[in-house]
Amino acid sequence: MIIKNNQKIGLEEININENVKQVLLGSLLGDGYLTLSKNAINAYYREVHSSKQENYSTFDRRTNKSYYGILLWSKSNPILTQHYYLLYGNGKKSINREFLNQISTLGLAIWYMDDGYYHYGDYRCGFGTDCYSYMDHVIIKDWLREKFGIETQIHSRSKNDTKIHTIVLSKNETDKFLRIIEPYVIPSMHYNLGHIKMENKFKIDKHNNERKEYRKLEYRKNKEKHFKHNKEYYQANKERLCEYTRNYYLNNKEKKPYILLQ
Repeated sequence: MIIKNNQKIGLEEININENVKQVLLGSLLGDGYLTLSKNAINAYYREVHSSKQENYSTFDRRTNKSYYGILLWSKSNPILTQHYYLLYGNGKKSINREFLNQISTLGLAIWYMDDGYYHYGDYRCGFGTDCYSYMDHVIIKDWLREKFGIETQIHSRSKNDTKIHTIVLSKNETDKFLRIIEPYVIPSMHYNLGHIKMENKFKIDKHNNERKEYRKLEYRKNKEKHFKHNKEYYQANKERLCEYTRNYYLNNKEKKPYILLQ
């Protein structure tokens, strides 16, 4: 039961489809947010996304440019009011276990589609959670481990003299996570499933080839620098390297050579 402006809202009497609820919860964990106007009884949902398909535009007077995207908002609803007080009790959006414990695998997939990313170079994924505090990240990290068996890491960095944090997964945990949510990911978001989808093989190969070419160019550009570094390293570690070579020869001299030259 919630009391707002002396009016009682009987939340237990309101039914909502479970799939709709999971879409709502996953989106709220991501880029979606709730607004409760000053004199309003109930909150409404709102979210903005960029889009290549839609032509919604807004004009920013600060930059004198128009920005395109999709603006989505809902009608006010007591269910949204319930979650507004659950997430914005301190005036700022923050995460708690009561909210997270309602989220199923579908909600997890919605969160990833809404706020996740896949790094094709490292075969890893993560979430754009920089709007949350460090303690929020600890709560999310513990929840993912306990409910879904997914181990994550909290990466921290400085931005405009402020410490921000994000949730990232290792290569193995990424593979496990993506296979859990795969059945719920819509076709247009399959690119974010990376290596577990054959349709992404071309993109992965292209990325790897580009990386190889980049490394070759960097080596050619800095060939003299690399040569000088290697020479200096050898001179500084000559005795240790020679000892290693001698030991390797003594330990392997009885082994048959792989190739006998005729």
